[in-house]
Amino acid sequence: MKGISKNHIKRTNNDWHWAYNVMLIGIFVGIFAIMIASQKTFITKMEISRMFTFFSFIWFIIPLRLYKRWLGLNKLAIVLLGVFGIGPLILSITLWLNILLIDSHETISYKVEEVIPESYHITNQGLTSVLLVLENNSMSQYPEFRRVEYLGDRNILRVDSVRFRLGKGFFGYDVIKERSLIYP
Repeated sequence: MKGISKNHIKRTNNDWHWAYNVMLIGIFVGIFAIMIASQKTFITKMEISRMFTFFSFIWFIIPLRLYKRWLGLNKLAIVLLGVFGIGPLILSITLWLNILLIDSHETISYKVEEVIPESYHITNQGLTSVLLVLENNSMSQYPEFRRVEYLGDRNILRVDSVRFRLGKGFFGYDVIKERSLIYP
């Protein structure tokens, strides 16, 4: 049986388009930056998905025939470029500009009504995560800001209130700058 010789395999670098690089950067860098920035911004998951959809498809307002030839892509590749490349990158830039360009600061305190244990370690370190229920069910849309992780210290169950230092971001979303727990 005869094997495949190297002469039969034809490799070219012409198959790789610059749009694939943008898509890879958008998928890995953009999505990672969105996850980090959304942990510091008072924005719901639904708002993030709406903004992602908006930034991914906003460029379809301009008729496709005007820039299809200039980009050198077919329709499917242009849609994928928007969803995997342009959308995540523009959304991550928007969220990071909101975090970095802060206008004003304020401090808000909430009384803790209940401390709910979430997870336990099997080892002897004990409780590692609790969810704080705040007065008047405040911040119920943002469980990530009410979750406190720690190692072994059971004093967390006696927390009296929580204080947030917030800043108003460039695009109007509040950004958490500091969170501190207050004990009795």
